[in-house]
Amino acid sequence: MDEVKSFKGIAGCNRWFIRNLSQITYPIASLQRKGKKFEWIEACATSFDKFNQLLIDALMLNIADPDKQFMM
Repeated sequence: MDEVKSFKGIAGCNRWFIRNLSQITYPIASLQRKGKKFEWIEACATSFDKFNQLLIDALMLNIADPDKQFMM
């Protein structure tokens, strides 16, 4: 269960950068529901893999061009 909390923390930090993040991570987030048995299913694995791919996606990790205007 601690791993799910850690995952949700990392996902929460990136919610501004990944469109529809809550829908992508829903299978994993639902593992923390009260009274629900923890069961890692294929949907959880797919969700985790998709989230990881979005984090390392080159489009998200572009380095700012100092010759162009940008806002932080």
